[in-house]
Amino acid sequence: MKISYTEAAQQELKRFHERQQKLLENIVAERKYVFGDQTVEITASDIKEAGDSIRPMLRLRTRFRSIRLIGRTYLALGLLIASVGFLYPYITELIKENRTQGMTLSLGLVMALAGAAAQLYATLRERRFETSDRLTGKVPDWRPGSEAIGTQRSSEPEFLPVNAATLRAGLVKERDLPGLTMRHVDLRGMELAYRNLRGADFSGSDLSKGSLQGSDLAGATLKKAELDSVSFYEADLRGADLCGAKLRHGNFSKARLEKADLRDAVLEDVQLARATYDGDTKWPEGFDPDQYGAIRVEL
Repeated sequence: MKISYTEAAQQELKRFHERQQKLLENIVAERKYVFGDQTVEITASDIKEAGDSIRPMLRLRTRFRSIRLIGRTYLALGLLIASVGFLYPYITELIKENRTQGMTLSLGLVMALAGAAAQLYATLRERRFETSDRLTGKVPDWRPGSEAIGTQRSSEPEFLPVNAATLRAGLVKERDLPGLTMRHVDLRGMELAYRNLRGADFSGSDLSKGSLQGSDLAGATLKKAELDSVSFYEADLRGADLCGAKLRHGNFSKARLEKADLRDAVLEDVQLARATYDGDTKWPEGFDPDQYGAIRVEL
């Protein structure tokens, strides 16, 4: 069988390869990048390892889809039988045995419950599988066959590992990322606004000129991080560790800083208008937050 491409298809295939190359480069850079390096060399083994990390896992996905299909079938049949059983007296005036009606209704309800349970099981197992792959850095799903062809424009896997490479490439769309660990990585200019980053660890990372506006960073660790010109507007930093962080030109307007630790942080030309703090908030020695418009609150 010979396969030919139209001119438009060749252009789309070229863009597809470029996007795949970009994803591969980001995955390798995430593994090999050392803060301060100007160049990351990619070897043949790097390409093989990166390819393994995005290998399709269609067999497990197919099993989940089969369970879901069976569950839907049982649910539909069960509801149908249950409806017939419930309406049995009205369908025929000649019914004399209530046992038949009861058995029909019971069978329908059992099938409906079995279908619902199968769907719930498949959904929970699939979510657990997806969460595990995001945490371990695997990419479990490329949609097969015609479904993949129909979505070729995006050419991105449905689920991606959450790491510095995918964040830099703008591929992570999830908002709920509690406990995210990104230590000593280059995330300059990253847009991480309005995300759940509770307990995240950005120790020693460079997030300068980025945005964490409106994000939940309660209990997060940003110790000795490069945070110059970062927007923390309306961010929740309660209990966050910002010891030794560089926060020049940072915007903390309306941010919550109760119990935050900013000892030894570099706070130059910062905005603290209507930011709130309390008696447990620790500031750099000699720093007066009230002069910058911060408001002390006691809960």
